[in-house]
Amino acid sequence: MVDYLVGRIRRREPDPGTADSALCRQWCRFGVSTFARPLGELANHHHLGHQTLDVRGRCANPPDSQQHVWRACPACPPPPRAILPGMAFNEELAKELLADRDRDHARFFAGRGYEIEQYEAAIRESQLHVDQAVFRVFQGSPGCGKTSLASHLRTNGPPSVLFVRTDTEHLASTSELWNRIHEAALRGSSVVGKTIARTAQTTGSVLRIRDEGRAARNYLAKQFAAKGKVIVLHVDEAQTVSQAEGPVLKALHTIGLDVPVVCMFTGLSTTADSIGKLDGLSRPSDNAIVNMGAMADEECDESTRMMLGKLRVVGTEDQRESLARMVTGLSFNWPQHLHCAQMAVCRELLRTDGVIREVDVDAVRSETDQRRGDYYHRRLAGTMLNAAGGTLTVAVVKRTMAMDKPPADEVALADICGEEMRRTGLDTNPNFKSTPSEFASLLLERGVLATGRDGRYGVAIPSMARWLGIPDERKKARGGRSD
Repeated sequence: MVDYLVGRIRRREPDPGTADSALCRQWCRFGVSTFARPLGELANHHHLGHQTLDVRGRCANPPDSQQHVWRACPACPPPPRAILPGMAFNEELAKELLADRDRDHARFFAGRGYEIEQYEAAIRESQLHVDQAVFRVFQGSPGCGKTSLASHLRTNGPPSVLFVRTDTEHLASTSELWNRIHEAALRGSSVVGKTIARTAQTTGSVLRIRDEGRAARNYLAKQFAAKGKVIVLHVDEAQTVSQAEGPVLKALHTIGLDVPVVCMFTGLSTTADSIGKLDGLSRPSDNAIVNMGAMADEECDESTRMMLGKLRVVGTEDQRESLARMVTGLSFNWPQHLHCAQMAVCRELLRTDGVIREVDVDAVRSETDQRRGDYYHRRLAGTMLNAAGGTLTVAVVKRTMAMDKPPADEVALADICGEEMRRTGLDTNPNFKSTPSEFASLLLERGVLATGRDGRYGVAIPSMARWLGIPDERKKARGGRSD
């Protein structure tokens, strides 16, 4: 045992027979004897019962006695957290997770291999063609994890990538865009990038030139990018791009910035169409569009496993796996709902001090269902949930789900909306104000329908049809309810 500890803890064992070797083994024996008792208690305190209670129902053995078994007796307080530092339930992290309102942080990001491959392919392509930016569109319904993906790529990307978050203000002119790149270089971790960016800033200040100084900063920013770097311009909520940003996007697409640039657009399912409507730009090619949807079972399971590991929960591997599968079932594989289910589990673990077997499964299901319902109410509020709008929404979704070849563009979807409006009599209803085209746009904007991998519209969120009261053939037999 001592030799095993020496081999695992030290990178190099002391030479046998030396004073260092004897001292090392002496301390290892001390460590084994010191930790033997608390390790035994940790292994047994959830399995052994403690029956010695006094007449008042209190534990007859004080907490510091050898006979006491922590948490085995419901009348006793929980053990002090100093028994095994670093191995107790991470209560601080649990509270932090429940207080965190930034879902885009992607603390337990898992999967999305195809999306990451497309991003990396765009990086490689940009290094081969510096005369124009490489466009990649990651689009999907609200809550599918687009911004979380961008956050993961930003924080876990290679040092050769300068990830720049931009908005419409920075796309007003090429000069404003370069200033944004310059600011990102100053904040970046690259010493070379910071040095060049600060030199550019000093040059413009010392020489007291304005336009020329800006040109100098642009030049130096280019030099930064030219040193084996790639600039990634991330545009979130890209479905809102307008003609005001058209000239800069056209310039990026046609002549670039003379450096490797990737334009990463994230937005709703209409993002690619919105870009194609700008003057001088066509709709991005199909291989430049990534339609994001539900996650795979294993991806959801892995995300929950990561959370349970970070929280240092108490339970067997089978209990962990069972809990992870239940969370996946409750999420219907949708990232937004996965987050809600994980937070419900986190709240229960905080109540049970991290003990999985004491988690109230019904409470987790109830909170997750409530959060999912609230999400749909917020998403579909207004026209889509009133009497007329709700009827039309269900009719169009049913029609789309029943089609062998669902519509692949907004015009065809509007035609279906028009046919269903006439069939249900809404076209003559004075209280229903939407046109077929407007209602089709609303279905896409609110995330009821979205473009799938096959390029055709379908129900975006796996649980959407169920919530609307439409029979869903893709019922799940894992942990969550499917009826």
